[in-house]
Amino acid sequence: SIMMAHNLCYSTLVLDERQIAGLSESDILTVKLGDETHRFVKPCIRESVLGSLLKDWLAKRREVKAEMQNCSDPMMKLLLDKKQLALKTTCNSVYGVTGAAHGLLPCVAIAASVTCLGREMLCSTVDYVNSKMQSEQFFCEEFGLTSSDFTGD
Repeated sequence: SIMMAHNLCYSTLVLDERQIAGLSESDILTVKLGDETHRFVKPCIRESVLGSLLKDWLAKRREVKAEMQNCSDPMMKLLLDKKQLALKTTCNSVYGVTGAAHGLLPCVAIAASVTCLGREMLCSTVDYVNSKMQSEQFFCEEFGLTSSDFTGD
C-alpha cells in the first residue's frame, strides 16, 4: 500500500508549516503536484493512523486466509472467503474515502499524493525495464538463458 509505505494520513499531513519547524528534511516526505506541495511527517515523527489500521486489517486477512487453507468444511470455507474479501475491500476503500469529494472524510492532499507517488513508481519501473531489460545479455545473466532461447534454435 502506498499509503502505508509513505505514511500518508490525516494524522501525518502537515497543514501548517509551524508544525514542522525544527524538523529536518529527512523527517518529512514532500510530494509536489504541479503548483501544490503536500508534506507528511515520516513514521519516526508520527505513525500514521491509516497505516496502523491497514496493517491490522491486512494481518487479519492473512490469518483468515491461513484458516481457509486448513478448513475442510465447505460452508465455513465459503464464509471465511467472504470475510477475507470484506477485509480486502475495506483496505482498498481507504484510498477512495480520502478521494471522495462528497464523502465522510475527504482529503484531496492524501488522495492526490497517493496518485502522484503511484505514477512515479510506475514511471520508475518503465525506465528500469527500458534501460536494463532490453538486452539479451540481461536475460542471460539474470535467468540463465542462452542465445538459443531467444532464437528457438
